Amino acid sequence: MAAAPCWDNITRGLDAGTDPASPDYWGPVSADVDQRMVEQAAIGLAMALLPPARIWDPLSDAAKQRVATWLAGIYEFEPALNNWQFFRVLVSLGLERVGMPFDRAKNDASLALIKTFERGQHWYVDGRLGVKTTAPFALHRPHVCGRQRPGPWRRHRGRRGSANEPAAPADFVHWFDGAGGAIAMGRSLTYQFAMAEAITGCAGLG
Repeated sequence: MAAAPCWDNITRGLDAGTDPASPDYWGPVSADVDQRMVEQAAIGLAMALLPPARIWDPLSDAAKQRVATWLAGIYEFEPALNNWQFFRVLVSLGLERVGMPFDRAKNDASLALIKTFERGQHWYVDGRLGVKTTAPFALHRPHVCGRQRPGPWRRHRGRRGSANEPAAPADFVHWFDGAGGAIAMGRSLTYQFAMAEAITGCAGLG
């Protein structure tokens, strides 16, 4: 698979951003609820879903180790006790996909905590915040990422309330009006796109 220039930019960024000797180094995760965990989740999701030839195989062996080490920082500190726990799951899925080690115990602890957020009929509270915020659709994603994987991924996919339960998309459609406008939530338009993405995830399960 030939790499387009945009993919070259991404792999160069991964290389430089995880290299402590680079002026573009992102720095390590160094505290609980570190903002870098948000970016780690995006990279983990890309590694889990994209063909390795896109962003993983072009990296040198040294760069692959640096990326894996940088991502593993999410196991050294604690994400927020809400939908941020899902960030750790995404990192684990990405590392597993490319054959790099991940902390299964920490990952399983996050999955167990996410399960406590369930309130039945595919609704969640967003951790200790105790409100229905982004989590009702964000927390449906592990079973989509891991639908071809055994073990904890498949168990998470099959839990009551996941997006493959028929009632989920049937109720979720009421979050939008006839013109496509969505319930206002979150801090940016990104949340609105994320809401629509959950519907496409449900459609892909048929």
